[in-house]
Amino acid sequence: DAQAIPSIPPGDIEAYLSRPLITGLDALANAPRIIAGKDGRVLRGENDSVYVTGLTEANGVLWYIYRPGRRFFAAGSGDFLGEEQRFLGIARVERFADVSTVRISDASEEILVGDRLVPAPPEMLLNYAPHAPTAKIDGRLIATSRDSIEVGRGWIVTLDKGAADGLDVGAVLAIYRSVPPLRDPRPSTEPEQMFRLLDQTRFFQRDKFVQIPDERSGLLFVFRVFDRVSYALVFNTTDPVHVGDLVRNP
Repeated sequence: DAQAIPSIPPGDIEAYLSRPLITGLDALANAPRIIAGKDGRVLRGENDSVYVTGLTEANGVLWYIYRPGRRFFAAGSGDFLGEEQRFLGIARVERFADVSTVRISDASEEILVGDRLVPAPPEMLLNYAPHAPTAKIDGRLIATSRDSIEVGRGWIVTLDKGAADGLDVGAVLAIYRSVPPLRDPRPSTEPEQMFRLLDQTRFFQRDKFVQIPDERSGLLFVFRVFDRVSYALVFNTTDPVHVGDLVRNP
């Protein structure tokens, strides 16, 4: 199965390689933040200048802009897995000071006062050759990149497994859909008697159900790994993929 997916062109996932960020709760509370713009507008976008506190020249002139987003929890146990910092855009420092002047060079959505800045990481050169996981993986798909319930080939999804579970960049996992139990139409050989207050001669048969094996619906390729959460690209789907679907070794 892993060989069914060719090496992934870096351009297909380049925008997602360093920008997804999973942290602990309130991890960016002390990060540099936007305190105002050069005019009274509430929303900011590409080419707008803003004022930022907390920037240090040692971290360079290129910064990523984030806003706290979804919090992820393990299915079943409810254990906290991490907080997703939503990537908003890229900023370049024009003047370092106690209050620095920064220009927004790229914005994927509106920038607000209070949004946080993180130094842009160095370029990553990774091997995108697919391979089977080195450990047994039994996890779930817990979110999608656009909060859709149903996705297909080419979509970015979030998994509740990460480096602590043995996942690494390039791991290929199979996606499975749980099928609800189906009513068994076959008659039972042991009917149960239903006693009624005035009539004890009637019989009824309780519904019986049969368990259906999980249906495989596609493959995914893990390209960004945190301690307990990973991001993956959906491939080779035969059916729609849903939040809550299972992910396992292929």
